[in-house]
Amino acid sequence: MKVNILLDEELSSIPDAGWLEKISRKILALAGAPENAEVGLYISGENMMRDTNLEWRGQDALTDVLAFALSERKTGDNSGFILPPDGMTHLGQVVVCLNVAEVQAEENEHSTDTEIAVLIAHGILHLLSYDHEKADDAKKMQAKEAEILAGIKSDLP
Repeated sequence: MKVNILLDEELSSIPDAGWLEKISRKILALAGAPENAEVGLYISGENMMRDTNLEWRGQDALTDVLAFALSERKTGDNSGFILPPDGMTHLGQVVVCLNVAEVQAEENEHSTDTEIAVLIAHGILHLLSYDHEKADDAKKMQAKEAEILAGIKSDLP
């Protein structure tokens, strides 16, 4: 499994990239991703997250996590993706807003790293076609999130 990590330039504190890669790989495995899965993980600041949320979801607001499955396209975008013949299953990209994660960590009374892991798990599940729009789907996604978080508990501070 491959995780490509990008960190926003505007971040005042930077999470440990090694830990981000390790936890993301473990989440991918626990989520049932194929062994040759590749995902992009972008840890963003507020400006980038607000701009991205506005561009892709039409909401001029901060959010904690966005997931962009490779199979999804922006409305009206008829351009396809050309995938490299590298044998990888390119799932897409997860964007986590560090600032929102820090606030939510305090609200949930756990570490920022734990909150980031929760958000990565949520985003990866979206890349794997989990959804929470309908009650039944939300229950399935919440159960899988709980299973993943139990599986990574020893990797969290």
